[in-house]
Amino acid sequence: MRKLYTILLALLAVSSISARQLTFYQGNSPIAPNSVIAFDKVEVEDIGGGYKSVVIDPDIYLGTDMYSSKIKVTATCTSGETIQMCAGGQCEFGSSVVKNNVTIQSNNRIPLQFEYTDYELAPGKDIPTVTAEIEAVDTEYPETLVKFTIVMGPNAAGLAQTVADDVVKASPTGIDYNLSAPATISLYSITGTLVHSVKAEGGGSISTHSLHPGIYIYSVNGSRRITGKLRVH
Repeated sequence: MRKLYTILLALLAVSSISARQLTFYQGNSPIAPNSVIAFDKVEVEDIGGGYKSVVIDPDIYLGTDMYSSKIKVTATCTSGETIQMCAGGQCEFGSSVVKNNVTIQSNNRIPLQFEYTDYELAPGKDIPTVTAEIEAVDTEYPETLVKFTIVMGPNAAGLAQTVADDVVKASPTGIDYNLSAPATISLYSITGTLVHSVKAEGGGSISTHSLHPGIYIYSVNGSRRITGKLRVH
């Protein structure tokens, strides 16, 4: 009987782990993992002298089906602007913001307070279209990783389709790409030394067989900027 009880407890633990899930929301609508969404609502206020206050707040939330105090949330602006995220704690600014040990109660969600702001947009300067990648993971359960890309600003819809069309995948033997516009793909050593750079368009691949084993950084500069890591064996 004791052995059966132990087995039942183990099965229950496995079931609980497999059920653990993080979900992003825009307002009340769930965001599909790995999707690209567009948000074109911009709050603009004239503050005098030709200057404007600009706020883009897409109303992003993060929810979980099981309590956790070990959630890590990362927002990275791939278009280069400064963004803000609070995630239930102190608000932080930067081109990349990381919030560690975020706590969410079971079957609950919290506002990320993720937004782009410019309270003194200079006269004649256009409101930017901001692209950011947002991801979250319960650090005790790596399989809970979820992420999506958001494009915000006046031209969000068109650029979001371009972002969705761009595909870059890294493997131990190279980089496969399918690009919507011409781009430069560069490879850097882990210390930042440029080791390879090519002009790319459409679909294709770049072989890494001539590189020494190790970790490299790739950067794609075209209609948008894509970065990532790859390991060469």
